[in-house]
Amino acid sequence: MSPKVEASPLPHLKIPGSLSPSTFPIRLSDTPYPSSQTQAIMPDIIHCIPIKASPEAIFDALTTQKGLSSWWTEHVMAEPTEGSTTTFGFNGGEIEFHMHIDGLEPSERVRWTCSSDFPDWNGTTLRFDISVRDDGVAMVDFRHMNFPEGDHFARCNTDWGRLMYFLKDYLENGNDTPMMR
Repeated sequence: MSPKVEASPLPHLKIPGSLSPSTFPIRLSDTPYPSSQTQAIMPDIIHCIPIKASPEAIFDALTTQKGLSSWWTEHVMAEPTEGSTTTFGFNGGEIEFHMHIDGLEPSERVRWTCSSDFPDWNGTTLRFDISVRDDGVAMVDFRHMNFPEGDHFARCNTDWGRLMYFLKDYLENGNDTPMMR
C-alpha cells in the first residue's frame, strides 16, 4: 500500500490543503535550501502532478516498455528489473539516453542514473515518487537531480513539465501518443 501524504506536493513548504492568495508569495527564506553565498548546489528539476490512476498503473507506466513508449518516446527498450538499463532513442536513433535502474519499489518509487549523448545528463539521477493523497488522488513527485545550470537546464525543465502531462494524459485518458516520436 502506498503511503498517505498531505495534499501539498511540497511538504517542506507546509502549504495548507488548499492554496489561496494568502499562501503566496513564497519567499526564498521560506525554503530549506542553502543560499548560493554559503554553498554551491547543482539545481534539481522538480515537478509534482496529481494523476487519477492507481499507484500500480503509474508504476507500470514508468517502468515497462509499453508504458514508457506511451508517453515519452516511441523508441524504448525497457526491462523493469533493478540493475538493468532502459534505453530511450530520439531523432531516429541518433541520440540515446541510457537509464540504469538503481531502484524499483513497486507502486512507490523508480530511481535511475543517466548516461547519454548529452553531457549535461551524464551522471544525473532521476526519481519518481508515487504517493496517494488523503482525497485518494495519486501524486507523482518527479526529480531530475544534479543537473548542471545553463540553457539546457531551462529547456529540460520545460520538457519534463510537458512530459508529466503526457504521462497524466496516458494514465487518465488512455492517450498513448508519446511526446517524442
